[in-house]
Amino acid sequence: MIKFEVDEPKRLLVIRYRGVVEAEETEKGLEQIRNGLTKLQSGFRLLADLSELQSMEVACAPFIEKAMDMCNKKGASMVVRVIPDPRRRHRFANHVDLPLPRRRSNHYLPNFG
Repeated sequence: MIKFEVDEPKRLLVIRYRGVVEAEETEKGLEQIRNGLTKLQSGFRLLADLSELQSMEVACAPFIEKAMDMCNKKGASMVVRVIPDPRRRHRFANHVDLPLPRRRSNHYLPNFG
């Protein structure tokens, strides 16, 4: 499950990943992200909360990368990822780590190069 929240006064976009997340769901979520970004000005913050994630397909990675690119293009000033507690046992499809794009932080924050 993926839940999207926009807090306009706080200039915050929150994406929460919970339970089992499949590629189809992340692809469909791109439209919700687009809609949420229309409500935010450049300089907003993004919180990606994966703390309740149980499993995620590797095929989600391209859609997550596209979502991050959309946030970067809109002018995200900060990206925070809350990852699952490593002491908890998680199952990830194909026995891989979280299939998140690995990028340098300044990819999202060009002014902080």
